[in-house]
Amino acid sequence: MTCRMGQRRPPTYRFSGHPRQLTAQGLHSHTQHRRLVALAVSLVLIVMVHWLISEFTTNVGSQQKASMGLSKEEARLSQFPSPFSVVVRHESSMTRLTTKQRRLAAASADSLVRLDRDQLPSWTLRVIDEKCAMCFDSVTYASAAAADPERSTDETGNQRRERLSVFATASAPLGLMGPMLFAMASVTDDVDVAAELPLWQWVTRSYAQQRRFVHASQWRSTGERPRHLIVMGIPSTDQPMRYPLRDAQRATWLTYREVARTENNFTGALLQLYVFAAAERLSEDATHSTVDMAQLAPTVSEYAAATAHRRAVESGDVNNTPTYVQRRVVLRDGWRGIPRSDDAAWKSPCAGVRSSVVTTSRRVDETSSLATLSAQLSLPVTPTFTAAAQYVCHVSAALWQEALHYRNSLWLDFLTDRKSTTKKKMGMRISWGIPTEVGMSQKVVIWLNYAYAAFPDVPYIMKGDDDMYLKVPQYLSDLRHVRGGWRKPRNLTATIPYNGVIPPTLGIDDTEECLYRVWWLYSSRIIFGNGVGYTLDRRLIQAVLNPFDDFNALLMKLVTNPYKSSLNKEYLSLIMQYEDKLVGNQIKNHLEAVKRFCPKKRVCYMADKRSRAHQILRPTPTKLTWISVMAHFGMPAIPYYVHYFHKNEFKVAEEAKRLIAQGISVNVIEANATQRMHEWVASHVPSTLVGLGASLDLNWVRGDPRTAYTVAEEDEVAVYDVGYKQGKARIAECIVESGKR
Repeated sequence: MTCRMGQRRPPTYRFSGHPRQLTAQGLHSHTQHRRLVALAVSLVLIVMVHWLISEFTTNVGSQQKASMGLSKEEARLSQFPSPFSVVVRHESSMTRLTTKQRRLAAASADSLVRLDRDQLPSWTLRVIDEKCAMCFDSVTYASAAAADPERSTDETGNQRRERLSVFATASAPLGLMGPMLFAMASVTDDVDVAAELPLWQWVTRSYAQQRRFVHASQWRSTGERPRHLIVMGIPSTDQPMRYPLRDAQRATWLTYREVARTENNFTGALLQLYVFAAAERLSEDATHSTVDMAQLAPTVSEYAAATAHRRAVESGDVNNTPTYVQRRVVLRDGWRGIPRSDDAAWKSPCAGVRSSVVTTSRRVDETSSLATLSAQLSLPVTPTFTAAAQYVCHVSAALWQEALHYRNSLWLDFLTDRKSTTKKKMGMRISWGIPTEVGMSQKVVIWLNYAYAAFPDVPYIMKGDDDMYLKVPQYLSDLRHVRGGWRKPRNLTATIPYNGVIPPTLGIDDTEECLYRVWWLYSSRIIFGNGVGYTLDRRLIQAVLNPFDDFNALLMKLVTNPYKSSLNKEYLSLIMQYEDKLVGNQIKNHLEAVKRFCPKKRVCYMADKRSRAHQILRPTPTKLTWISVMAHFGMPAIPYYVHYFHKNEFKVAEEAKRLIAQGISVNVIEANATQRMHEWVASHVPSTLVGLGASLDLNWVRGDPRTAYTVAEEDEVAVYDVGYKQGKARIAECIVESGKR
């Protein structure tokens, strides 16, 4: 409101009496009037100022976070020009194209110009929420929304804060990794997603939990207990020599009762997933797919027609629905039944690309893999297209078979598996070379980021190896004991399945320590867990591995882009040649961040001594005993021996008491137990596997006296009363070490 005093008519006075008196009366009346006008103007100004302040406060409250997000996003875009998120809204989809693309679409020309990958949502179908309290990506929603040209405005010209459907692009950390089933579905309809997805129960539950935790400020705020205590990622490769390693794991320690797997509908305290990525191959390698995945991206005209098709279907105008062309990969006939002994199993299952016309009778929302995923995952909107997983056809039919059989495979759509530059062979202790080791670090960091986002209710995230053995009942019992108070007497029956009762899985307690369980290593003043297997409290990942934190800008650049030898100096500066040491170094360098997220403002190292974890690698032999919990073997026959040992060592020890009383020597008892083990392994291990050699040494009876134990139900292994004690605080404030008592 504006007061226009200059245009007001002057007041009319009636003059009577003495001129001077009349003049004085007029002046007095005029002064009073001016005062009243001034008071009115003041009141109006006060109201206006109050209104402006309230509007400003409201706008600040609603826009300050977005502004901060935009400023952070601008800083990110200065180093990473590819957008990390994109709005999906069909009614305005064409306005988000480039000027050139819109011109081509308006001309209705059959242009061969295709949409860029980052103009489409990633095949991972990760939704970016505006106000997710626990998410790493809390900044790119704002940039995607700001780039949306169709944002509506109110009558004052201010932008309405409507909820938009924003998805991660294929360049974003959340757009790089996802269930391998999704990668397949992004390129072909020859895999029956509607039948498969319900069998991948951990996937559907993961997406449901993400929706529930979007606005959770605390890990236990939803009031529901998590299904898993630990989610473990095991990086592996699509190489013939690695398949027997995974077979051995699935036949031994992955059969323990509390391991979540397809046979038990993924119910169990430990959910284990394999992580695969594209491998570097020779150009003449026949296994490399010849399918040009770039063909799958829609052209501008196809995108325009598909958008019009979808809008017509959604409006019910099926009689005027335009048709459009889409291209999908065709798989080779019989690829699912090819045995590994056939060379064809090591070739890509992808045969070529087929074009088809989508009509009203073959609507996308009824038949496509994408529509099926969208419906079962309850996505806020179904994208018309996604960016396809560009490397998933570069792996073998054998890997596709494995993924669909066991349903616990993740796909990293990235070239990480580089050829070794050293003479290392399986089972040797030396490095594979910088390119290979950097690829492993990329896998691990992206895995930890993925697990943090995909399993918001799981307290602990673990990294393992495809040549490791884990005595799961003992490992879980140890962790439960330490969480419940390691100074208290250990109650074994409360930490393992006993009398038909499985210990409940408790979410993160906001008062408990941030544990980092390690197979203890200390080098260059860095504490870290041997890469064979280490476990992190999810809050530690939040503190030190958030790719959107400023101090992780270099790390994000190096883990989300393919390896380049010209960047070796940068890789080495972050210790990316050792993935396990990289994680320990991140924690060491970001203790201030740890203090913000951990209630006791520190990391607490839960350390397993060398007597409990073993390198069964050539040429040095190692010794397994009753206290062992983890082993790194490198040769596929060894886990069968280790598994037999854990299933029988306590039985041999009990029987030995009677035999020794009868005068039978310990040497004979040990030899007989070893002989029985060899006989069992010979009947269970495939004859094609490499022999054991001299790498394994077992103590059936000898060694330190056993502590009390309880046999885990169904697993038939002894879980021992292994005590924990406070470690020396010289190198860390909190160290809890395992011992024998």
